[in-house]
Amino acid sequence: MKDESRNLGANADVILLAEDSEADVFLLRRSFEEAHIPVSLHVVKDGVEAMAYLQGDGKYANREEYPIPDLLLIDLKMPRLNGFDVLALIRGQPGFSDLQVVMLTSSDYRRDAQMADALGVTSFVIKPVDPEGSVALTKSIHDLCVSIRKKRQTSKRSEQRTSPNPSRKGKKWSKRPT
Repeated sequence: MKDESRNLGANADVILLAEDSEADVFLLRRSFEEAHIPVSLHVVKDGVEAMAYLQGDGKYANREEYPIPDLLLIDLKMPRLNGFDVLALIRGQPGFSDLQVVMLTSSDYRRDAQMADALGVTSFVIKPVDPEGSVALTKSIHDLCVSIRKKRQTSKRSEQRTSPNPSRKGKKWSKRPT
C-alpha cells in the first residue's frame, strides 16, 4: 500500500496506519478528506512493517519521508504480527513506550478489549461500518493528535524554562518578578 504523505505543514497529523485491508485504508483516507483534516497518513500492511517503520529500518530510515508518527492506528488482526504483538513490542521499547496507539478491530469481543487495555492501548475502537461513523472516528483521531502536539509543546517549553542558561554561568538563579 502506497504512502501518501504530503507536505501539509506543522499542523498535519502524522499517523502510521497498520492495516491489511485496502478497503479499510480507502475508507479511512476518504474520511480524513471529507472531514477536512490535514493528515500525513503512512500506511503499512502488517505488524512487521509497522515495527520496521517505527524503528527506522530499511526503507523507513529516511525520517523526512517516514517521520515518527503522532499516533499509531493498528488493526488487531493482521498477518505476520497482529495488533497485540505489535503493541507488546512497542510498550517494551523505551523510545516508543509513550506512543499513542489506537487499535481498530471488527471484533466486539470483550476479552480483546481487555487484552489491549492490559498491553497499554490508548483506545480500542470497533471499526465503523458506514462513512458517517468513519468520519466521526477521524475527527476523534484528529482531536487526540492535537492533544498530543499540545502536550509535547508544553513539555518542550517546560524543559526550556528549567534548563540552565549557559550565558548565566556563575550567576545565581533568581525568581521572575510576579
